[in-house]
Amino acid sequence: FITMVGVQVHEIGHNFGLNHSGGLNNLTYTDHTCLMGNPLYSDNVGKMCFNSAKSWFLGWYSDAYANFDPSSELEWKGRIIGIAEWANGKNALPVSVRIIAKWNDDIYVAFNRATGINYDNVEADDRVTVTDTKRQIWNSPQSYLRAALVEGESYASSLVKLTVKVCEIDIGVVPGFATVVIYVPGEGRGKCPAPFGQPTGQPTLTPIKQSSGQPTVVPSGQLTKQPSGIPLGQPTVVPSMIPTGLPTMMSSGLPSGVPSGVPSGQPTGQPTLVPSTVPSGLPTVMSSGLPSGVPSGCNQDSDCDDEKACTLDSCINNKCMNSKIPYPWCCKKSDCDDSNLCTKDTCVNSKCRNTLKKNCCLSATDCKDGNACTINTCVKGKCKNIQKKNCCRRTADCDYKDKCTLVRCVKNKCKNTRKICSDNNICTKDSCNRINGKCIFKSVRNCSCKKQNVPCKTKLACCSRKCKKNKCL
Repeated sequence: FITMVGVQVHEIGHNFGLNHSGGLNNLTYTDHTCLMGNPLYSDNVGKMCFNSAKSWFLGWYSDAYANFDPSSELEWKGRIIGIAEWANGKNALPVSVRIIAKWNDDIYVAFNRATGINYDNVEADDRVTVTDTKRQIWNSPQSYLRAALVEGESYASSLVKLTVKVCEIDIGVVPGFATVVIYVPGEGRGKCPAPFGQPTGQPTLTPIKQSSGQPTVVPSGQLTKQPSGIPLGQPTVVPSMIPTGLPTMMSSGLPSGVPSGVPSGQPTGQPTLVPSTVPSGLPTVMSSGLPSGVPSGCNQDSDCDDEKACTLDSCINNKCMNSKIPYPWCCKKSDCDDSNLCTKDTCVNSKCRNTLKKNCCLSATDCKDGNACTINTCVKGKCKNIQKKNCCRRTADCDYKDKCTLVRCVKNKCKNTRKICSDNNICTKDSCNRINGKCIFKSVRNCSCKKQNVPCKTKLACCSRKCKKNKCL
């Protein structure tokens, strides 16, 4: 793996003081929005960032960080952009919001924009991510991804009483952004801000176009006494700009704009399909079949209560959203399914518990026992560690045949060496006692030889069969 870019940057992250990044299933390496979660295993990919918690600790984007302290603030609203479009701070928008949850815990909210330097991102592309970790001081502790939200979704934190709500996600512009509301639940809080570009309800005081430099013609304010020309004999389809002073005999084809106060004729007997622009002052007897023009939606979250305990009720842009309550909150056991065979999923007091089962595995990597002499396998969720033949980790693992055999473990293999007993005397029979490992030198009958330092002429006379300078060795 050492040649893979993602693995190299992961290890560099450790040198920076970064610990691993866990995912929604609470396992150590499964946050695949972050290189500290081991998401990339290829030589050809590597455009990916660290998650918001790790990036905050590194301080690389310190001019684009925002803080929210629910102990002294009730609400934070704003746009968040992705790290990939930070552009050295030129866009003047935060890439991460830190929520001070408890004295030793923090939550980080970010927009995981999958483009540019984050193009190879593996999980939660273009979603709002919520990550928590212990307070980061000297290093960045193990972090966990808690939510990956799309537009209209919300997440209720289990660390502190607050909600993260995604109002809008727009990746059709540069920089792409997510509009987020972070709030402590309460009356009037959690409303999405009005999108930019909406009418204000009041006319602008300044004209939107530049002056032409020429004065406009000012009307006299008085009607002309004479008609502007000779009548053509046929009424014009479009009314002239100056009234003639006399009513026209024929309809112009356009409404007069002001009701006459007198009905124009007998009723048709059928209701009109389109309502008149001026109310009659009386309620209509029959429905027009068209909406009245007034939204029948909501103004606040409480308007959307569907009286179901298992839905999160939100009012977004005057429309009710009744979405499934987010993890880790629950109403029944099935709400807590984390798709992990090795966890026991339960719902206790409306909160999910995913407890790791003992001796359970998902793959062979979960079964590593640190023993070079076992073959590790995962079979139907259970680990099997099979001993390799003729393998050792230490000399004690090797089989001693007797006390006269010297045994060593070399590179996980046993090596047996026979003990050599020799007194350099041809008149003794040399052997080793297999019970106690001691050497035995038994004299040979009818054998004589010269011992060490005794004069000799040939080596055959010496017990050692070595004669040098006329002396036995």
